[in-house]
Amino acid sequence: MGILAPTLTQNQVSMGQTTLRHRLARYFAMAVIVATSVALVLIAKRDGHGAEGDGAMLATLSGSFVYRPWVSPADPQQGYGNTLTVGKGKDFPTIALAVRAAQDGDIIAIAPGTYAGESMIIERNDLILRGQDGIVTIDAAHRPLVQNKAILVTQGRNLLIENLELSGADSAHQNGAGIRAEGSSLHVRHCFIHDNQAGILVSNRRDSTLLVEYSEFARNGHRSGQAHQIYA
Repeated sequence: MGILAPTLTQNQVSMGQTTLRHRLARYFAMAVIVATSVALVLIAKRDGHGAEGDGAMLATLSGSFVYRPWVSPADPQQGYGNTLTVGKGKDFPTIALAVRAAQDGDIIAIAPGTYAGESMIIERNDLILRGQDGIVTIDAAHRPLVQNKAILVTQGRNLLIENLELSGADSAHQNGAGIRAEGSSLHVRHCFIHDNQAGILVSNRRDSTLLVEYSEFARNGHRSGQAHQIYA
């Protein structure tokens, strides 16, 4: 007596191959996420910015935002001018006033606190906009945005935005952003950008570059589901 072996149709073989490819794709995506998370933590520890380092805002794909005061080494191409201080009893009471008064290469050092309703265009080059010595929050909730675009609209060259929390950007165009990058060479470091209609929107200039380090993006996106943490 012979043994009858089941035979597979071409469609069944094709479906099996497709299922296998889908499974392999899912496994690969999971491996990339795990590897990226580990790499972020290792980089932070290597540079001394992890939980055991000298302090920073460290974000992982699955972690939470933690602020520890930390100031980056000076970039020789930035911050070569004067330091303008912002806060109670400082040079300027608001960030926007300091930005208007700044010249190329200046450092704007912002004291801890919540700066409600601030929204501004940054036109200067080689500028540093930095939170100092604690959490600096710019909360734009229920307030108009400059040019109906973003909390910070950057139009200058070679800018550093550091140690800031940006939230609440809401535009009639449904794309109110924490940062709208319209200039070139924007560097964002140790920032928490959350609960805006968009995180960072970058213009389509050919010379436009964006570097984001040790930052976290959360709950950015219009309720229509068109969510962009970073759109470049």
